[in-house]
Amino acid sequence: MPVAISIQELRESIIERLKVKHDEEKFSTISVLSRVRNKATLAFADMELTSCDHDFTKLSITSLVSLLCNIPKDISESFYQGQVYVSYKDSVFQPSSALMHSAEWLKCLREKYTILLEMLIIYTDGGADHRTTFGSVQLAMICLFLEGDFDFLAAVRTASYHSWSNPAESTHEEINNLFDILKKVDPTVTQNNTSKNKLRTCVDLQEFIKSHYLVREYSFQIKKCRKNECVICGSIRLPQEIFNQLHFIPDPQISSDPDHYQDFNSLYGCNTTEIDLPSKKNNPVCQELAPDGMLVAARVCDFALCTSCTKLRCIFSKYVLRESDSEILQTAMKMFAYTCGSPIVPENHPLYNKVFVRMNLTCDSPIE
Repeated sequence: MPVAISIQELRESIIERLKVKHDEEKFSTISVLSRVRNKATLAFADMELTSCDHDFTKLSITSLVSLLCNIPKDISESFYQGQVYVSYKDSVFQPSSALMHSAEWLKCLREKYTILLEMLIIYTDGGADHRTTFGSVQLAMICLFLEGDFDFLAAVRTASYHSWSNPAESTHEEINNLFDILKKVDPTVTQNNTSKNKLRTCVDLQEFIKSHYLVREYSFQIKKCRKNECVICGSIRLPQEIFNQLHFIPDPQISSDPDHYQDFNSLYGCNTTEIDLPSKKNNPVCQELAPDGMLVAARVCDFALCTSCTKLRCIFSKYVLRESDSEILQTAMKMFAYTCGSPIVPENHPLYNKVFVRMNLTCDSPIE
């Protein structure tokens, strides 16, 4: 057994294991898409696998596709037009991060525009590198905002189960140079300490947060403050009359008709809250019947079909069901009509304490 190994040999060893574990030869001929679960518990056994979910597909190369959109003049026109940038990174030695994404986007923007535009809107998936409530993501957006000298920046992520993009790549030098601009905000901030608890101790950063940006469940917005004494965000580049009409993107608010939301124009410029956010309103507060640690992917043993919305819902069990229990479960699902938020079997059933479904579900909840 060798006592030393080169970086190249280590990489080749890891890549080889990835190929064996994930059958790269097979998956290289199959499309990788989002919301496609290539697991037996969520697909019929006799179905042909024609695409893979990027959440479960790990190959030796990871790609990033960024689209710099040409914003249409009419809402009926498509946003899916503009300049496309594609880059690749080594999945082993080039891990992604929020700061890496910011550096990559800034590089793309500078390639496309001689002079960067005054406003930037970013629309991404909901992975850890884009979750706008994470301190590391917020710091990366501040870096991008300051380095690009934008008057306004909004980073919006998709809701859960609506993901499509992959991690990005950039060079360490670009990342370090981009992070250095945070010293203008607070010299005590470091790349290795971006947790919320740590950032709360950064006094200057917290003052900048209060006066410059707004954080929501699915968005992060930052805007120049217009204060003469501010030496961080710089002068306004937009015409003054346009900047005066520039406000944070409002939260959805229920109208007088409880089945509809207020239109954007009536809310723009108003102070709003997340009280009517759909993903929060659709989560009922209900006591789960399953014991702690049961409702995880590793415990999925089968799935049930809601008779109301026809969505598949996971069935969980602590142990692999015996053949006799599996037959009893199949018989029960034929006898009893299952709907989202109800137990899979009645209380007097022999499997009542053996198999479980999530109780905090409604027919409006996304597929697990």
